[in-house]
Amino acid sequence: MSLKKFQDDVVRPTWNMALTAEHRVTHAVFTIATEAAEVMDLFKKARYSPRHNGKLDRKHLAEEIGDLLYGVCALCSEMDIDPEECMAEVERKLRERYPAAFE
Repeated sequence: MSLKKFQDDVVRPTWNMALTAEHRVTHAVFTIATEAAEVMDLFKKARYSPRHNGKLDRKHLAEEIGDLLYGVCALCSEMDIDPEECMAEVERKLRERYPAAFE
């Protein structure tokens, strides 16, 4: 599934449009920060918690990454940015910075 399809199929129908535009942007940014912290917390638990014995819960990680993508796509929707254009721009920058990696 492309990020654009994810944005169209999942984010737009579930996003709280009753909020003001400013609050929707803030909510998207908070969602990104919160979900990124949850990803970080999984790594912290795997590394430092004796209950996890150094094992990362990959299923939970995938869920949290999906939640993070939800926040990114929500922000893209609010700012009228195509997430796939964002990916293309990052690829362009990386090809320019690390040309040998793309040969």
